[in-house]
Amino acid sequence: MESIKELRKICQETRDDLLYQRNWFDRNFTRRISMYLTKPFLMMGLSANQVTAISLLVGLAAGVLMVFPDPVLWLIGIPLFYLYFVLDCVDGEIARYRKTSSLIGSYLDGGLGMLMWPYVLACMTFGINNVVQNNLVFAFGFLAAVGWLLYTTSALFPYPILHSRGRLPEAVETSGRTTEPLIMRLGRAVFGIRGFFPVVIAVTIVDLLMTPLTFGQFTVNARFAYLAVFALATLAGIVLRVSSVMRHGVSLQKA
Repeated sequence: MESIKELRKICQETRDDLLYQRNWFDRNFTRRISMYLTKPFLMMGLSANQVTAISLLVGLAAGVLMVFPDPVLWLIGIPLFYLYFVLDCVDGEIARYRKTSSLIGSYLDGGLGMLMWPYVLACMTFGINNVVQNNLVFAFGFLAAVGWLLYTTSALFPYPILHSRGRLPEAVETSGRTTEPLIMRLGRAVFGIRGFFPVVIAVTIVDLLMTPLTFGQFTVNARFAYLAVFALATLAGIVLRVSSVMRHGVSLQKA
């Protein structure tokens, strides 16, 4: 079996060359960790689809733990949710190492990537409501889940045309990270994958140490406040991303 360094060249470098421009968190944390799972899984003979199934179970377990109001369970569930992202890298690395792919595996992996965030946000919503008993939580939870889906898919709007013209690699290489407004990049740093985990852990610790605040009939805790801000930030992000991506896509099509 190749060394970790050699496996990185086989399993990860090709992913950087074309469509997937990883952010610094992915590059320096998630992908660094993933190879230490990819190697033993390869030695065990696990397939990419089997690892995808394992990641599904891990993600589901993370969400279940966050349905409960106890902050201690959240402090277990949040790292499990991050482990899901690590395993989501591992299945692709195994597929690239073995040069295997399947239509079912592609749909399964892609579907999980799209749906796991809304699932966990929904679980968080129920867990928060179990503490504050306020229906407004569900409104923010719905906005957060649906907003995240719209925010994610909005980046793909101009891609079909660019793909048909053979310019998709160029579009991905030059888009987003350099053309997005600063406020949008800061928002992704706080509410995207790189900021979500430390921030949610922080607000969960606050709820572990403090009782919820009550204002008349209205009760709020730190996790509720974060969910509300997350929902509103996601909606703002949709507007900014659609504007940025469509403007960038039009400029590439005219070039």
